[in-house]
Order: sequence, then structure tokens, then C-alpha cells
Amino acid sequence: MLHMSTTVTVRQLRHDLKSVEQALDKGPVKVTKRGKIVWTITPAKKPAPASKWTPPDFTARSKKILGDRVDTFDARDFIG
Repeated sequence: MLHMSTTVTVRQLRHDLKSVEQALDKGPVKVTKRGKIVWTITPAKKPAPASKWTPPDFTARSKKILGDRVDTFDARDFIG
């Protein structure tokens, strides 16, 4: 288990990844092998929260283009 340390060994990284992930929430973590720093792991940037998507108002769009005109069509026009 990590005790609020930002330095871990390769063995700790392999066997106790969950605590290393928790340490990453606080900042970068240095990974050592035989007393020498071999890696520095930094947390990824968290994406901005997505805004809620609303579909376009197709009825208002068609009314803007066509006005109050209603086109009628016969389905037989589309059948060869």
C-alpha cells in the first residue's frame, strides 16, 4: 500500500495498481527500479463534461423554408 508517497517501485506498480491509481489522482508518480527512476507517470487530462444534446427542431425548420404550404403527394408517383 502507498503511504501518501509519489514514488513507487516496479513491483508495487505490478501488484498494487489500485493504490498507484489513487496516488495519480494527487499528481505525477515516479516509478523506480533498483533505486533509479525509470518512469514518471502523469495523470491524463480529464475531458470536459459534455453538454446535453438536443435534436434540431425539424418542424420549425420546414415551416421556415416552406411556410404554411402543404405539398401533397401520391405514393403511386414513386412506384415505377
